[in-house]
Amino acid sequence: MVYCPHERTPRTLSFAGATQVVAGAMTQASVVDGSTQAKLADQKLESIASHRVGHRPDRVEPRAIKRRPKGHKLLTKPRDEARAELRGTAAPAV
Repeated sequence: MVYCPHERTPRTLSFAGATQVVAGAMTQASVVDGSTQAKLADQKLESIASHRVGHRPDRVEPRAIKRRPKGHKLLTKPRDEARAELRGTAAPAV
């Protein structure tokens, strides 16, 4: 388990805030030496811990499929063939 001196649970941290901090640190980490990287990592962990999720007590995410059944069949052949079939003619040769 990772040591976290900030006593924050993952559910209280902002994922979007954490990704922004990490993206910003990528450019800095590539140009500094090892001892500075350790200090930079501590600063970034502190910054991530400071981005907290807002209190949204009535927030509920539905777990359902949004697509509704359609009244037509799926197109399972090339569109030109399907058009020709509807017209009653032969499909053009490619």
